[in-house]
Amino acid sequence: MSNYWGYHLRIDARACTIEKVKSIPYVSEYNESLLKLIGMKSMGDPWIQDCGPKDRPDLCGITLLQPIETSSITAHLCNDSGDGYLDIFSCKPFDNEAIITHFHEWFSPQSLRWDFSIRQA
Repeated sequence: MSNYWGYHLRIDARACTIEKVKSIPYVSEYNESLLKLIGMKSMGDPWIQDCGPKDRPDLCGITLLQPIETSSITAHLCNDSGDGYLDIFSCKPFDNEAIITHFHEWFSPQSLRWDFSIRQA
């Protein structure tokens, strides 16, 4: 029995390129590229929708949910601010630095911070 359950990377990115974070086709392409980069197998099609309460445009944006064989990838990208949030959780190890660089190349945030943890209940 292993002494961990999974790996969890969280990225918070400020002020990404607005045109990119507001484009469902672009986010879909990013998701496909990310899966290839980290060698994860998708479990069905991703769910990618423009979400949020219409009376709070500051909260609206694209949400991505991608089940993977080893857990999940989720993201929310804000239409107004361009802020982006990405979470990858997997029992299969992955390269944090490659994912961070990849996100930066795809969305060009003004700043980016991240956190990584090894999860075990």
